[in-house]
Amino acid sequence: MLKRLLRRRMVNTCVVGNWQRSNMTSADPTDANIARSFQDIPGPSGIYQWPFIGLRLQLKPFTEFKITRLDQLMMDYKRRYGPICKARMGKRWMVFLFEPSVIEKAFRTEGRYPQRPSIMILEHFYKGQACPSISILQGKEWFEMRRPPQMTLKKPKNLSKFIPQLSEVADDFVEKFRNNHIMEDLPLPCLDFTTEGAGTLCFGLRLGCLNKTSGNDATTILKHVRGVFGAIGESMYSLPWFLLYETSSYRQFVEHIAFLRRMADGHLQRAKHELNNRTTGDEKANLMLDMINTPGMTSEMISNNLVDLFIAGLDSTAMAITFLFYQLARNPDKQEKLFEEIRDHIPPSGPISEDALLHLPYLKACLKESFRLVFPVSIGSSRVLQKDIQLLGYHIPKGCVIAGGNSVIGRDKEYFNDPEMFLPERWLRSGPTHIHAFAQLPFGFGPRDCIGKRFAEIEVYICVSKIVRNYKIILPKDVTEVPYIYQMFAIPEKPFSLHLLPRSTG
Repeated sequence: MLKRLLRRRMVNTCVVGNWQRSNMTSADPTDANIARSFQDIPGPSGIYQWPFIGLRLQLKPFTEFKITRLDQLMMDYKRRYGPICKARMGKRWMVFLFEPSVIEKAFRTEGRYPQRPSIMILEHFYKGQACPSISILQGKEWFEMRRPPQMTLKKPKNLSKFIPQLSEVADDFVEKFRNNHIMEDLPLPCLDFTTEGAGTLCFGLRLGCLNKTSGNDATTILKHVRGVFGAIGESMYSLPWFLLYETSSYRQFVEHIAFLRRMADGHLQRAKHELNNRTTGDEKANLMLDMINTPGMTSEMISNNLVDLFIAGLDSTAMAITFLFYQLARNPDKQEKLFEEIRDHIPPSGPISEDALLHLPYLKACLKESFRLVFPVSIGSSRVLQKDIQLLGYHIPKGCVIAGGNSVIGRDKEYFNDPEMFLPERWLRSGPTHIHAFAQLPFGFGPRDCIGKRFAEIEVYICVSKIVRNYKIILPKDVTEVPYIYQMFAIPEKPFSLHLLPRSTG
């Protein structure tokens, strides 16, 4: 009975939303002189506006939408309400934008210190600490904490020094499959690769993730890294009981973070000792050394930054590689076109030159297309407005959260022809149509974009190019689709495998 009542209310809400859109045509909604109020923005109404509970009533078992696929609920919002709608997400109001030009207008007004909604479990953990995580900081404090690692991670010349190390990691990744020719339990092998890559970036060390044995340090590191992601993902899609009492999952989260902090502290002390006693200057490039040499960076600041950066890029980059492998296996003609491109620039083994990565437009297009089909996060880039703004003729007040609905736009026929097909050619300069720059923002935008964007892209390019140069990736006969869900990032709903057919390396 309750389910039928709720569905009836959803239908009524849909009618109201359509009524609002039809009435918007009576006047130009972009006319600043007749701006509508925030309350006029279409969206779920009535009980669906209640904090926390309102969202839950729009999900299973009351509707067909799953909490792990909020992108599908957002697609329904776009269908029912048009290019803009508002909804309660947790305790905050969120305004969803489903038109690239509107997203651009909103994000270009964000100012020098953009404010992003923090993850509640991280905010709770770091509350009251003298040196909190950059992920929960705002304003000038955030800017000052981000600046030191940004000096390394945002400049191509600084990042180029990591290419030889990542090439070595990728060669080991290729060799990992020489005997059995199968990638099993994806995305775990890709997480091994990105964890090893993050070790070279943050600490200048090989952690041993690609040749780990039971009980070694790499196994322990991966256990705690996956534990962090699991706890954060669970917290994002459940009621925040940890705010009231220390739940079991929160205790485990604290344990995982504490281990990674001890690891970072240990590497930091080792590096400082080596710097004090070094006789040569031939140490490998890494982010930790850059921050040690940055005036004003305390040991606690460096350690917290290293933990944040070490964790942040592992899962998202591993999933990007996993889904791109899947798309290439599913579309063998595109994979062969990619192989033809990389064959002339990427060696089967050994270092990849910086110049080679500049000549791989089809590989870059393949990554963009994979991101379009499986957008990394369900809601998209979001910002907390620091001043009132007007979008599509509606007044949106300071403190409201706006979200660019790129997961919806990427599969919208209005912006992409044949949206269900893997067509990397659409991203090439010679492509058939122009794609708005804000139609896809997998790494965010502006001063508060993903700080590790360039390093993550290099990791993906090197890993995928080395694998495709050495193997033909084949989809097993029993695998036709790889459904995905969202935790912190998009992940395969179930582990899957890919076969690898060795290529001639001549």
